[in-house]
Amino acid sequence: MELSEVLAKKYLERQEARVKLDATNGQNVSLKEPKDTPEETKSQTYFGMSPSPCTEQQRLELFWSILGECIEERKQFIFQCENEDEADELRNLTYTLVFQLNDIWEVYLDDLVVKANPPRSNAVPNTH
Repeated sequence: MELSEVLAKKYLERQEARVKLDATNGQNVSLKEPKDTPEETKSQTYFGMSPSPCTEQQRLELFWSILGECIEERKQFIFQCENEDEADELRNLTYTLVFQLNDIWEVYLDDLVVKANPPRSNAVPNTH
């Protein structure tokens, strides 16, 4: 499966989860289908971000290979970006990929380094 297919699938899963969450909170929402775009644009877009991503394909593949392993092993993710645009783009992408309703990762940008920490497995819920 290509990276763009994985990203598109994850985007749809996240969008559906948001609709379900909004529905349970009593909000009136609907899942809108994206408008058809030319085939060359479809392969370049991901998670509603720019049709012309700042991140080069090889950097995106490296990013995904590292992040994928960190998600599977639930360990800290760190990725050094080359410029501010790439850093902003990859921070947003990281948050989108690790976001789950019941498993919230901490995602932040430290200068040009994107960092993501998995939730603590031994965390005690706050009951007060």
